[in-house]
Amino acid sequence: MKDVQRIEVNIISPKLNTVITHGRCEVHERLYKDIHFTNPNYTPGRGRLWTPSRTFSTSIAGYPRLDACKFTVTFIDEEHNAAWSRSDKGWTSGYSWAMTPGNANLTFEPTKIIAEISFPDSTFVIRETFTVDEHGKLQGQGPVRKLQK
Repeated sequence: MKDVQRIEVNIISPKLNTVITHGRCEVHERLYKDIHFTNPNYTPGRGRLWTPSRTFSTSIAGYPRLDACKFTVTFIDEEHNAAWSRSDKGWTSGYSWAMTPGNANLTFEPTKIIAEISFPDSTFVIRETFTVDEHGKLQGQGPVRKLQK
């Protein structure tokens, strides 16, 4: 189904002639209704001798493989926010994606991280918000799947 852009059904009758169109976003919504992030992890940058780069990583479950998509991670605190994105031809379930903006690019420790998967030519989005505690541990609030307007 990854190459399907639109599904069209023609109903022809003497009294009715209607075209019902399901766009790409409705196809994504049906296919990916069970997708969720698994094993989310955040590595804070805390000024140790070998300071690790701030990194958010996660994998997905709920469907064997996603179509071409964009993975965006937004780091947020009370005063700042910064987002990094990467696009790929697809994402296989169980494969981990990591987003490492680097300490020079991210000058604050986030209190919230939003992970989002979006699709070209579609308004369907899978999004989950994670709160970050003082030790860098994540608490997810559950994925949200929606059609954006």
